[in-house]
Amino acid sequence: MIPLRYRAKSGFLFPAPPNNEDPQNNLDVEGNAVIGANYAGTKTAPPNGLLVEGNVGIALLAGELPQNNFDVEGKAVIGAGYAGSAQAPTNGLLVEGNVGIGIQNPGSKLDVMTTNTAANNILKVQGPTPGADPYLVVQHTNTPLVSPYQVGIGFSDPVNQLDVKGNVYIGGTPIAIPIPPVPFTGGLVVEGTVGIGSNPSILLPTNFLSIADLTGAGAFIDSFHIKIGVGPGSDYFKVKNTGRVGIGTANPQTRVHVTENGATDPLRIDVGAYPAMTVKNDGKVGLGIAAPAERLDLGGGNIKMGYEIVTAFGLKSVNALCPAGKRVIGGGFSAAIPPPTPYAVAVVHDSFPILDDTWHCGLMGPPTLPITCYAICANIR
Repeated sequence: MIPLRYRAKSGFLFPAPPNNEDPQNNLDVEGNAVIGANYAGTKTAPPNGLLVEGNVGIALLAGELPQNNFDVEGKAVIGAGYAGSAQAPTNGLLVEGNVGIGIQNPGSKLDVMTTNTAANNILKVQGPTPGADPYLVVQHTNTPLVSPYQVGIGFSDPVNQLDVKGNVYIGGTPIAIPIPPVPFTGGLVVEGTVGIGSNPSILLPTNFLSIADLTGAGAFIDSFHIKIGVGPGSDYFKVKNTGRVGIGTANPQTRVHVTENGATDPLRIDVGAYPAMTVKNDGKVGLGIAAPAERLDLGGGNIKMGYEIVTAFGLKSVNALCPAGKRVIGGGFSAAIPPPTPYAVAVVHDSFPILDDTWHCGLMGPPTLPITCYAICANIR
């Protein structure tokens, strides 16, 4: 029979250890143990563990009975490596092996499992203030269309897979707390790059923000949306899954669609201090001017257009036709006047456009002379 040794601190050592060790905790057990008529004589206790049939009370005050399966007043250790040591925290527990709550044969230092199919908290870490928001909550839910688990930091009843109340910082460089401290704005700061989307390459994004979806689900999801408030003008910026970009609109109709519902001009492009282009909220467009007064205002400058001159020849009457896709913007006339024909006879003529792409030239009376008709043509829509 293995001897039992009783030492100070109301402790026991099972069995007698080498080196004549003294117990350092209220209960030191080297090996495993069982307590109870049904467990006595069995090998049901786990390695370096304890199996008790009834309630256990250790170092309770006189007259006190244990009201729970395990009541300890003081500190305790479990495991051969800690037995006989004073490493347990005050009023705490030090376990050498794994700990399982609601699970058999735990494979981690702490394994927690719930068998309750109803919604319930699996883990809750509460601060010292009664009624305050908990530090951490892990809960199980059976609500349809919701993740089976939710984690809340600062929330007592999270509804998403992760709910955080306050600010979040991700990175390896510590951030000094400013004075005065920044209030809890519910913001996120990321030191490195961020990838959003299901494209495997986004797992290692190379840009500060990479957004992609190449799985086909993107047919129903817009890539990027900035919205502030509600109602007209609240859609600041949106990138649709069609590649269209909307500024001031959530439903862009072209590759870039800008909408302004207030008093602000919808578009202005400056080159340095020079206003290269301005689109006013009344529809007026200025090139080189910030405040156009007309539908198209060049601000006193010139406009240069690409054009070509088409020449046609004939007797007395002829038409000059512009190439396909171009419109006539002007024309001219000349005639071969043989001497001694009076000059006044030759200049009595017509010269004008008769169609969008045709310029007409003709003599209004005799004589019949060879004439040249010119059409100035340009790409104008």
